[in-house]
Amino acid sequence: MRPFVFSMCLLAAACGSQSLESPLSPSSVSSGAGAETQARGGTELPFSGTVSGTTHAAFPAPGVLEITLTGEGIATHLGRYEVTAVDTGTFTSPIATGTLEFTAANGDKLLATTESRGEPLGDLTSRVTTVGTITGGTGRFDGATGGFTLVFIETHEAAAPRGVYSGSFEGHLNLNR
Repeated sequence: MRPFVFSMCLLAAACGSQSLESPLSPSSVSSGAGAETQARGGTELPFSGTVSGTTHAAFPAPGVLEITLTGEGIATHLGRYEVTAVDTGTFTSPIATGTLEFTAANGDKLLATTESRGEPLGDLTSRVTTVGTITGGTGRFDGATGGFTLVFIETHEAAAPRGVYSGSFEGHLNLNR
């Protein structure tokens, strides 16, 4: 299992060697009673929350790392939700790309594409920064757009290709209705 831990450290070090640039930035729009009505007409709503869960790593090909993240949290406009994300990266690129799916308690989904970068913090611990671009969804999130930045701390298990994480995100959401 040492090769796995070594590989994770290498990916985190490679991913942490360059700055993460993103055209997205969290919105500072305040929310109020009319905020959702305005957002349906095109106004950005603040979108933020907390998340925690587990990660699982796999190596589908030489030099390729695939991380599956599952978890749950609480967020504005979602309430309690479950999340699933899959990111794929290589040891030659500092950024892993993927998809993320928030599922609200009623089953409505909010979908995003992601770019993630890891930064090693010490023994088996990394800070991961993920920039998400909201690409739509189902139910009340059909046609949604926006973006968010998720930052979490992940602790890897030394003898297994998995870990636990906890973090938070901020951004903006446009319901486009």
